[in-house]
Amino acid sequence: MGSMQLPVALAVRDSLGGSSSYCTLLSHSSRRLSQVLPYFSSFSRGGLSSWWQVFYWGGAAGGAALSAHMSGMWGVSTDISSSVAFIGGVLMLFGARLASGCTSGHGLSGLALLSLASFVAVPAMFAGGISLAFARKLLF
Repeated sequence: MGSMQLPVALAVRDSLGGSSSYCTLLSHSSRRLSQVLPYFSSFSRGGLSSWWQVFYWGGAAGGAALSAHMSGMWGVSTDISSSVAFIGGVLMLFGARLASGCTSGHGLSGLALLSLASFVAVPAMFAGGISLAFARKLLF
């Protein structure tokens, strides 16, 4: 991902990160959604500047699925149910949009582009993770 930072910034004037690709898919799946929630209207534009992340992350997900299938690891996890994993993914996506980007988006793209929000978000994410690890160790 790091090596794609400069080409993406020059070609589509955007930064790497995946959470906005879900917003693009949602805004194009329902015109009503963009009317009810104006937040999604900015993602309903067309062209490469809107869809490149969808194709990029679709390829990443497809590659991961192909790798899991070919290695015989597809569906092997017994520690967590599919519904709990799905709910966790939705919550992580909501958090990424709430924070104006995901961890990789802030860590790789935001810091490389000297974004002030990323200089605040990345240490906050680490502090939250470390705090949760300590709390979990003390409580459980």
